[in-house]
Amino acid sequence: MHYNVPFPFSALLATIDARLEPPVGAGSPLKRVLIPLGRSLQRLAAAPEFFTFPRVVVAVDGEAAALPGQSGMLLKDRLYLGYQEKSGIIEVISYNEAAARFEFQVVKDYRPGGSPQVFYANRTLCTVCHQNQAPIFSRAEWQETNANPTVASLLQGVRRESYGVPIDQGVDIPLAIQNAAERANRFAAVQRLWQQGCGEMDDAAVACRAAALIGALQYRLSNGRGFDRHSRAYREDFVEVVAHHANTRWPGGLQIPNPDLPNRNPLQGFALTDVANVETQMMRAANVPAPFDPLSPRAPLGAWGAEASDRLITGLAEFLTAADVRALDAALSSKAHAAVRHRYTTPCLFTATRKGSALDRVKVLCDGESLRIEGRLYFDGETVKSGLLTRVSMPDAEEIHDVRVASGSVERRGNESTVRLDLAYEDAGLRVRRSDGDAVERIELRWPATGPSGAPGEFSFLGKANVAIVEDFAVVSTAVAALVQQARAGSSDALSAQPFRRATVVRSLHAELGMPRRAWCCEDAAGMPAARVEQGNDGVPRPPDFDTPAEPGLALFYSHCAFCHQSNDRLPPNFLAGTPEQVRAKLAHCAERIYVRLDMWQLPSAQRPKTPMPPPTFEHGVDAPPHPDYLILRSYAARLLANQGGHVPRAEDYPLRNYEDLQPCLPAS
Repeated sequence: MHYNVPFPFSALLATIDARLEPPVGAGSPLKRVLIPLGRSLQRLAAAPEFFTFPRVVVAVDGEAAALPGQSGMLLKDRLYLGYQEKSGIIEVISYNEAAARFEFQVVKDYRPGGSPQVFYANRTLCTVCHQNQAPIFSRAEWQETNANPTVASLLQGVRRESYGVPIDQGVDIPLAIQNAAERANRFAAVQRLWQQGCGEMDDAAVACRAAALIGALQYRLSNGRGFDRHSRAYREDFVEVVAHHANTRWPGGLQIPNPDLPNRNPLQGFALTDVANVETQMMRAANVPAPFDPLSPRAPLGAWGAEASDRLITGLAEFLTAADVRALDAALSSKAHAAVRHRYTTPCLFTATRKGSALDRVKVLCDGESLRIEGRLYFDGETVKSGLLTRVSMPDAEEIHDVRVASGSVERRGNESTVRLDLAYEDAGLRVRRSDGDAVERIELRWPATGPSGAPGEFSFLGKANVAIVEDFAVVSTAVAALVQQARAGSSDALSAQPFRRATVVRSLHAELGMPRRAWCCEDAAGMPAARVEQGNDGVPRPPDFDTPAEPGLALFYSHCAFCHQSNDRLPPNFLAGTPEQVRAKLAHCAERIYVRLDMWQLPSAQRPKTPMPPPTFEHGVDAPPHPDYLILRSYAARLLANQGGHVPRAEDYPLRNYEDLQPCLPAS
C-alpha cells in the first residue's frame, strides 16, 4: 500500500481543494504564494534560476466539504505544503491529532516520470528552524513572496503562471497563511491544557474536561459569541481546577512558542538590471543573514496565565468543523419541540422614517429589567428586507452582538402591528443562540398599527419586544454527563487524559444524542500506508569505519553535526555521508564555510552576519559561550584550509563579504 500523490502539483492542489468547502464569496480555502528567494532547506535548489522555479507554499485555512454521511477531514490550519520543482520534493507539515503534534514529511521523486515516495522527515533537522514544532511564516509585509511587486514582476518576466498560482496577488493571501500558522501554533498549548491543565484521570479531571467540551460547543454554536460563564460547572469544575493545575505546572504561565519570522526583502540592496552579473547578484540575494534566519532562536510569543481556562475552551472549538456544528445545531432544533421555553418582554422606543406612506427604516431601542435590544431594520412595504441587531442582552448569558436580520414579516391585527424577525448566523448556517447554547427561537416587535400622519420624515413611537428562548442545549449537557459516567467506568476514553481527538469525542457525543452515524476519517490507521523513515535520513549518527582511528576533530563532527549533515540529501550539505575518503574530501571542500559558521560563536549575537553552527538555542542563550568542542572543530577546519593554501577568514572580513561568495560546501552535482 502506498500514497497516491497526484502529479503535477496543480493536480494535487485540485485534489485537496475538492475536499474543502467553498468559502462564502470569492477565493479558495487553499492559500498559495510563490517564494523564489526564501529561507527553506530548498532555497538554493533552483540556483541560479530562482524565478523560473520558485518555491510554492500552500496552506489550508478553510473547512472540510460537508458530504452526506461523511465526517470530512479537518484540514483547516492543519496542512501546509512547500514544493520545489527543481529538487522534485514536497515538504509537508500536517497535524496528527492522535499524537497531538504536527508531523514533518517529505515527498521525494515528485517529477515527470517519477515514482513519488512519502517519508517521515528527520524531526531533529526540521525543528531546528521550526522551533515551535509547527508551521512558521513571515510577518508583514511578506516581501519574499509574490505580494512584493518587484518579485511578481521578475516572476512574470520568465513565466506567465506557476503551478496554478496567480503571480499578481495582494497581501491578503500571505496574511491568511500567517494567520493560519499562528492559529496552528496554539494547538500544542490547547492540547497540554486538555491533558494536563485538567489533571490526570480522577473524577475532577473528567468533570473539568466535560465542562471544557460544553464550553467549546457553546462557543461554536453561538458563532464565537461566547460560552456560559455563569454555570456552577464552569466556575467550580473547570476554572478552579485549571487554575490549580496551571499554577502548579506552569507557575510563570504556559509559554506559547513563536511561529513568526521577521519580514525579509531579499532584493533590497541588489541591482538585478546588470545582465552580466545577474546570476552573481541572485546568489548573493539568496543569502539569509542571521537576523532573518529561521535558525536564530526565537523568544516565546508570551504565556497564558490567568486566561488559560478560557483559552482552552476557545482553542478546543477550533478542533471542531463547521459541519460538526451545523449537524449538532440541526439535531438540537429537531428536539426543540420537547424543550422548556422562556419568554422575555420589554418596552421599546422606535424611531422611524417613511418613504411616502410606508416605513423605510426603524431604529430599535428596547430597555427593560430583563431584556435590552438595540438595532436597525430596513423595510420594503410590509416586509423587513434586512437589518442588524447590534445588541441583545438577557439575564445569565453573554450579550449577543451584531446579528443580521435575514428577513421579517409585518402582520396587522386590530390596532397593533407585529414584526416577526428571522435571525441566523448566515455565514455559519446556524440558528442564533445565546452563550449558554440555547436558541433564540423568536423575536417579535409590536407597535401601533397606525403611526403619526404627515409628510415623510422621522418620528418616534412606543411599543414592546418579545423574545422566546428554547432550552434545547440541555440535551447536550445530558449527553456529556453520560460521557462522564463512561469515562469513570473506563468504557470510554473521550474525556481521558489522551489528546483531544475529534473523531473520538464528537462521534461519542453524536451517539449519545442519537444523531445519524457518519463515516469518520482517519481514526483507524489500519487502512493507511505504513509510516516510513528513509534509511540514512533518520537523524541517527553512523560514523563510517575509519581504517585508522579518526582524529579527535573528525570524530567530534559526528557528535555535533551528524544529526543534520549525515543524510542521503544534498540539502543541508551532507558532508558527513559516505566513505571515510568521501567525508574527508567533502569536509575539505566545505572547510571555509564550516570555519565561518563555527567562528560566529566568537561574535556577540548582534554582530553575527550568519547564524552560528551548530545553531544556538533560546534555552541556552544566544550569547552563551561556545561549547569547548566547537573550538576543536574550528581548529580542524582551519587546518584543512591551511593544507589547501586557503585563507583563514577573519572576523573583520565578514561584513565585507557575502556568505554565498564562499566556496560551496559540496562540489557541483
